[in-house]
Amino acid sequence: MEDDDDTRDLLREMFASAGFEVTTAATAAEGLNAISTSVFDLILSDYRLPDGSGTSMLQVAREFGLLESTTPIVICTAEPDVLEGTGAMITGWRYRAK
Repeated sequence: MEDDDDTRDLLREMFASAGFEVTTAATAAEGLNAISTSVFDLILSDYRLPDGSGTSMLQVAREFGLLESTTPIVICTAEPDVLEGTGAMITGWRYRAK
């Protein structure tokens, strides 16, 4: 999940060229819809999305049983300080600054 079109396209092309099947989403709602209809081997999500945070949406997905507990999750953000205290580290999710 990435709201910036250029970044989302770059990530999609990078993973697709490496042979991965890629699903993209620009908003938390689109991401939640994708998670509710597919099983993923890896989830990359921006922290700040137009309609909420990536961590909040992923927590909802996990609470409703839409996300397997073993699915690796990477949270990306241009503002790494924002993740302090959000619970991202408590859940075991990894995060990276963009």
